[in-house]
Amino acid sequence: MIRFHNRVKAVFEARNDQEFQAKRDFETYLRFNQMIERYANKQPKILDIGCGMRLPFLMQFTQDGYDITGTEVVATGPRFSLNKYFYSLKHGNFFNIIENLAWDSLLCGRYHKELSKIRGKKIGNSEIRKSKLLLHPPDAINLPNNCVDVIITNSVFEHVKDTMALLIEMNRLLKPNGIVYSQIHLFPSLSGGHNEWAWPQKIKPSNTPPWGHVRVDCDYSPPSGIFLNRLRQQDFIKMFEEIFKIISIENIDREGKNLLTPKILEKIPSYYSKDDLLNRNVAVLMRKPSS
Repeated sequence: MIRFHNRVKAVFEARNDQEFQAKRDFETYLRFNQMIERYANKQPKILDIGCGMRLPFLMQFTQDGYDITGTEVVATGPRFSLNKYFYSLKHGNFFNIIENLAWDSLLCGRYHKELSKIRGKKIGNSEIRKSKLLLHPPDAINLPNNCVDVIITNSVFEHVKDTMALLIEMNRLLKPNGIVYSQIHLFPSLSGGHNEWAWPQKIKPSNTPPWGHVRVDCDYSPPSGIFLNRLRQQDFIKMFEEIFKIISIENIDREGKNLLTPKILEKIPSYYSKDDLLNRNVAVLMRKPSS
C-alpha cells in the first residue's frame, strides 16, 4: 500500500516537471530522427514499441510526416479517451486507470503546452488521433511479418521479462536490412531503481541512499506497478548480438560521479563496474541482416 501511495504521489508531483520532461523528450526525438534519416530508407514505416503514456515520439514523428505505429501493453491514447479506460477495466488494471486519470487531469495539458512551445507549433491530441496506436498483450504484437523499416524503443528493454522473446518478435516484424534504435535506462545507474533518485540533476533525496537499489546494505523493492529486469549494459548487448548486427553503441548521460565514494563502492557488488554505476542510458543502433 505504501509503494502504491508513493507511485501516485510521484504522478502528482510530476505536474511541475513537464517543462523538463518535454525538453528531454524533444532532445531524444531529435537523436532518434537523426539516426533514422541517416540509416533508414526514405519514407520508412516506423514502429514505436512501448510508446508510453506521454506518446512523445508518436506525436512528433506524426507531426513531421512520418508513417509511425505505436504499441503498448498498458492502456494509453488521446487525453480522456474512453477506449483506454475500457481497456484497463477489461484487463483488470485498476492502477493504470488511476495513472491515466492523473495524467489526463493534471499533467497532459501542461506537457502538450511545453512540447508545443519547444517545437514552435501546437502538438497534442490531434497528432495522437492521426497516428496508429496498437494495444496488445505482452507476448505478441498483432502485425504481419516484415512490415516495418524501423523499430524504436525508449526506456522499454529494462522493463521486459523475456528480452530474447521481444528481440525475436522485433526480428519478425522488421524488414531485411531494417534498423532498430533502442535507448535503455540502465538499472545499475544512480537513477536505475526508478525511485526518488529518478532525476539526480534536479533533486538529491535525503531519505534514500544513492544506489540503494544495488547496495548490499539497503533493502530495495521496485515501485508499485513497475517491473525491472536488473540487466546490465553488457547483458543487453550480448543478447542483441544474437539477433541483429550492431552498428553503434553510445552511452548518454553520466550521473552521480561526485556521489560515488569509496565507502559506497564497498557496499556494491564487484560485478558492477564504475561505468555500470555512472552511465544512465545506452543507445544501441542495430540492423537486421538481409538474409
